[in-house]
Amino acid sequence: MEQLCTVANHLSIEEIDERILRARESWRARRWLVIRHALVDPQPPATIAARFGLAPQTVRNLLWAYKQRGSCGRGHPGAWAAAAGVPQLRGGASVAGTV
Repeated sequence: MEQLCTVANHLSIEEIDERILRARESWRARRWLVIRHALVDPQPPATIAARFGLAPQTVRNLLWAYKQRGSCGRGHPGAWAAAAGVPQLRGGASVAGTV
């Protein structure tokens, strides 16, 4: 059986909802939705990934970065990938795709 994704409670549900609403790009909102889902209803990474159209490893990387560094300054796509240890190409693009 696959392990459930859980996250530390760095932010309250209301604060996460506010960040989802303030997100200007859809990928930022989706990241906060993944974190919110893992906080409210922990599921295996594959289940969360299927719900949001992401790869399971992307969900793991995103939640790992949130657990390690909390909500501080994860503005650009490369910041999450760098925090998760995903190799970067020149210009900040991730080797593994958008993380």
